Amino acid sequence: MDLSGNSNYFDAETLTGATTVTFGTPSTQSKRFIYTFIPSYDTSASSVDDTDTWVIDGTDYNNNMETGGICRIFSNDGLRYYTSTYTGDCINEFILSAPFELDNAVWNHRVYLNNESSSNYGPVIKQSFAASLGTPECMRFNNDGTKLFVLGRSSRGIKEFHLSTAFDLTTISYDSNYSIGGQETSPYNLSFNADGTRMQVSGATGDGVDQYVLSTGFDVSTASFVRFDATTALVDGSSVNSYAGCMLWNADGTKMFYGPGNSATNCIYTLTPASPYLLHSNTTVDSNKIFRFGVNGSSTGTYNVWSHMPTLDRIHWSDQMIIIERGTRYIPTFATSFSGATKFFTRGYRHFLEFETHNGGSSYQLINHTKTNIQ
Repeated sequence: MDLSGNSNYFDAETLTGATTVTFGTPSTQSKRFIYTFIPSYDTSASSVDDTDTWVIDGTDYNNNMETGGICRIFSNDGLRYYTSTYTGDCINEFILSAPFELDNAVWNHRVYLNNESSSNYGPVIKQSFAASLGTPECMRFNNDGTKLFVLGRSSRGIKEFHLSTAFDLTTISYDSNYSIGGQETSPYNLSFNADGTRMQVSGATGDGVDQYVLSTGFDVSTASFVRFDATTALVDGSSVNSYAGCMLWNADGTKMFYGPGNSATNCIYTLTPASPYLLHSNTTVDSNKIFRFGVNGSSTGTYNVWSHMPTLDRIHWSDQMIIIERGTRYIPTFATSFSGATKFFTRGYRHFLEFETHNGGSSYQLINHTKTNIQ
């Protein structure tokens, strides 16, 4: 960038991709200049499925402590956020002003799942269902947000709810229950494949995965039990003996990303089943593709991890509010040294990097890094 002009403030170019940036020599002691940068990513299946491309978003997504809960998930566009809680057996919905940013989350609605008395509602908008759901341990939407599935640990069932407006909890209605107590008496985690015709439930009874087929996608009333496999069999006969806190399929069912939930391994294994969407004792583990969070995290391991649908480009570890971006990242490289540090280049945002010259123009400092949503 040419800084030799008379102006003391320069609006530099907009950059994309893996651009190399070099600053010019300023003609005066103090000049400011700002770059606009839009990150780009390879979101092909081969890139997204490769754990070597996964990067933890360093942004703090847990500033608003009112948004805590047992299970925490987002709508597809990241503008709605949901938490389930043991107290009252309820789900809360929050509205966000920017995707996946909880700093300014605004509470919107609450749904009780276990026939809470209306006298306990208070002066805010709430609903109550006689769904007999105890301990809402895990929540999952279908692909378009018109169905919500809630796993009840103490009630040992999966409740199906319908939303007449996608992802809008104010339009929810209770539909049906599918009992899993015959296979799992202490369930913790729930997942579906891409079209909802296969379902996995994991829990502390037996420390493994129960698998079901659904004759109609995302309709739990059509589910039937297929088989159970222990974690020790799935994770290559290793010493990991735990239920699954993370069960995420890739787009075509040829890989599952599997994280033990009751051991402090804080990692995700890449499993390759012999047949798509069907785990079994012959499933292989790629020992070179184990994603390790590199954080102390939870003593209960990678519990409550889920994928951002429908692109599968993000993974959320809701217990720790960690977001992992998937797919090779293309971000700028600065050939000129400067003081200060850039923030994480979150996808879906324009990033503004403002620099200033110092010491008679002999050095540079990053004085501000802001971003605006472009989705």
